Amino acid sequence: MSYTKQLRGQYNSNIDKGGEMTKTISIPEKSIIVMLKALPRDTLVDIFSKTLIENDVSPLTDKEKASYTRALKEYEKGQVTSWEDLK
Repeated sequence: MSYTKQLRGQYNSNIDKGGEMTKTISIPEKSIIVMLKALPRDTLVDIFSKTLIENDVSPLTDKEKASYTRALKEYEKGQVTSWEDLK
């Protein structure tokens, strides 16, 4: 059972299928960027890994496999963008 309760227009309190309490908070994009830029690299990698990688366990499509192969080749050639360059 899942439900959402609006609390003072600032955030939503949710109960997920496993019975865990979660919250969804509305934060301006610029504030999020400032907070992320202040974090150490290892923390950022961990956040993005947990958010973007660990949650998708579906098999790769042919298009995703080709993209991954291209990305590995670019990485091997040193064609990468560092986090510092994005700041």
